[in-house]
Parts: sequence; structure tokens; C-alpha cells
Amino acid sequence: MELKDSALPMLASALALLLLALVTGSLLFYTVFTIILVFIASDALSLLLAASSLERDLSLSSSLSRPVLSPGMRTIHMVTASYSGKLSGILLSVTPVLDDSLEATPPGETIKLRKGEERTLSMDLFPLKPGDYTVGTVEVRVSSLLFAITAVAGEAKVLRVRLSLGEHMLRPKPGLHDYQKNAAAGGSNVDKQRGSDFYGVRLYMPGDAIKNIDWALSSRAGKLVVREFEADRTLPAYFLVDLSPRAFESSIAIVSGLIDRELYKGEKVGLICFSRSEIVQHVRPGMGREHIRRLSDVLSKLHAVDDRAGAGPCISISEVYDAGHAIQSESGIDVLKPVIEETFKGYLTNVREDGFIKAILSVAGDLKNPCDIRVVTGLSMGLPGLMNGLRLARYHGHSARVILCGPPGPDHERIMELAYAEKKLRSYSIDVTSAHEWEKPEGRIRRGRGHIRR
Repeated sequence: MELKDSALPMLASALALLLLALVTGSLLFYTVFTIILVFIASDALSLLLAASSLERDLSLSSSLSRPVLSPGMRTIHMVTASYSGKLSGILLSVTPVLDDSLEATPPGETIKLRKGEERTLSMDLFPLKPGDYTVGTVEVRVSSLLFAITAVAGEAKVLRVRLSLGEHMLRPKPGLHDYQKNAAAGGSNVDKQRGSDFYGVRLYMPGDAIKNIDWALSSRAGKLVVREFEADRTLPAYFLVDLSPRAFESSIAIVSGLIDRELYKGEKVGLICFSRSEIVQHVRPGMGREHIRRLSDVLSKLHAVDDRAGAGPCISISEVYDAGHAIQSESGIDVLKPVIEETFKGYLTNVREDGFIKAILSVAGDLKNPCDIRVVTGLSMGLPGLMNGLRLARYHGHSARVILCGPPGPDHERIMELAYAEKKLRSYSIDVTSAHEWEKPEGRIRRGRGHIRR
């Protein structure tokens, strides 16, 4: 229970009367003080009775027009409150409790109720970032003349804001025939689009392209026969995402667009999200609607992770080689021994505890065949650590590409760091794209029809 501003003058008057009564001994001051005290007690008692009956007398209901949506879309949040209490002089204020990252129009409007009233509050919510938001709860403030009590009530609902991936597969397509649905469900290696390798022939079915009809074979068979072609396939894509705070938002934006493009092409996609020392999320390669939903859930719930503890220093293989070469030398071993031991110790710690190295080893363990590894990173592991992981990926037969991301806004030191890393990676014939190339108008991700144009 809290005091309202209107209670302060009355309490001050009561204390003043009590002091005068004690000093003068006048019965009048005692009488007035008692009357004020009884009024304060009755006001507090009526408020407590009203607050205790809220569970019975206050009815709350909330609804969302769209519980699942994409960032930037709108959903309507409605709260209906009714109060059937019998005590008069009690005012209820119902205010929706919203997450700080939710933009609402109008923002934070309050419903005021008296006994027997029912009011509805409607507001538009515009979530700008993916994630899970709790809505539906309200702050109930019960107030009398002198006191007020605040509590949180209502049923919490979850507003799921998800990145839109693979909309071409999740959206129902009218006119699909059963044989097409069964082929897609079974993961057939025969693509609906014409490939380059001949696969076989079958009888014509409604919906087949006319250009695929084998007219010579159809004339001999007496029925329409179509040719099937095996779709051209590329290596499955495995995305490795760095969750360091240095470039978290740009990394998620870029990797979601790249994954969307691979899904549109019908390729298998895997995802590993790593921090400086651990693997945070691991989704093995797959395809289909359930796999797309899982990828969207994982990417939408991610948050930046800054855990530098546990990971060793970024020691490159060349430094280890130099240390080993010094060991072979006969002179200066005693002097270099502490440095050599520290170098080897740092390298082993980096290999065993580095999150990026663990991600590369997980890819090697998941797939027996080569894949296309896409590393989206803000260089939290350092350039030597990145090079160690890329060499490890090549050792296992995988190809690797790197997308370097930086924080938004001008940061000269950071730009120079990325430029040096890009130059160094290109010198080792590594396919690399820097952050500033993604910011160019011709390099931005375009989602209009489920693809990316660069």
C-alpha cells in the first residue's frame, strides 16, 4: 500500500492536532484528531477490501489479432476489463504492460473503471526486432482518497516475432497435385524445374510442362510420356554465425538473407551459432517446412553473447611453427623456453576452447561429404583464430567463405581492422566479403520474391 499525494496534508494535520492535544490537553484537539484518524482507517480498510475482492470482481481478457508475425508488421492488442465490485469510492486504473522494445500506438493508455463499468483498450503494436515478447498482462492500480495499491494481473500471451525464411515453401500453393506433394514430402531428387541430367520417363500428368513431353516415345506408346531431369545440385550450405556483440545485428540480418536464398534454391541448410568459447545453437542440415520453422525460431531468439572467459589467446599456426623452429635451434633454448611453452600452451587452449574451432569440428562430424561453409563473423576469434578454423575446414575437404561484419556507424579503427583482415584473407585465396560491400545499394538483400540479388 502506498500513500497518495492527497494523503500528506491530512496526515500532517492529524500529527499537528495530536501534538497540540498533548501540549494543551484540550479535549477538542483529541476529538478532531480521533475523527481524522477514523476517516483514514476507514479509507484504508475500504481499499483493502476492494483489493482483496479484485480476483472475484475484476474480469480481464486480452487478445492479439496476429500472435505470429515478421519484424515491422502490425498486430492489434485488445484488453477488455470489467469491474463488478460493490464498494463505492474506489477507482481502478488498468494499464497494459509492454516490453520496452515494442512500439505501441497509442502508447501506454490507461483504462479507468468504477463499479459496474466495462471498458476496452485497443492499440497497435509494431515489433521491430525478432524474438518472443510477453503481452496481455496489465498493471492494476486500486486507489481510494488517500491510498493506492498496485498489482500485475491478466493472462500473459506470447507474441512471436519471427524472421521470414522460405516463404515460397511455407505459403500454400493452390493447384498443386497429389503427385507433386508426395514428391516434395519424400524429398525426391527430381526437381520440379528442369535440370541438366536426364533422370527417366513417366506418363504425363496434369500440370506437367509441355516442353518435357517426349513426342517420339509418346507416339510409339500411344500415351503422352514426359521426360524427367535431375536438378542441378550444389554443395549443401552450412552457416557459422558469430554471436559477439561487435556485429550481432548485421550478422543476423546477413545470414537470414543468405539462408533464405539457399532455401529458395532448394538446398539443404545447416546452422551453427557460436560465441567466443562455446556453440550456442546447432541445427543440422536439412530441408522442408519443419526445418525452415526451426531455423526461423533459432535465428529469431538469438542474442549477443560476450564470453571471452575460457577461450585462449589467438595464436596462429605460423607462430607455433616459429616456436618449433626455435626449439630445433641449438642456441638460445634456455632463453626462449618460457616463450615457446607459452606459445604452445596458448595455441592448444585456443584450439580446444575456441567456439569457432568447435563449430568447424561439429561440421566435420555432421557431414561425411564436403559442404560449403559460410562464416559470418565480426572477428571475435581474431584473425589468427579465423585462419586456424579455415585451415581445419579445408583439411576436412570443405570449402569456406567469409563474410566480415562490423557494427553500425562510422568506426575508423574497426573499418581498418576489417580492411586488413579482408586483404589478408584474399592473399590466402579465401573468398571473403566485407561489411561495407553489403551496405552498397547494389549489394543489399532483397526479399521481394524469396531471393537475394547482389
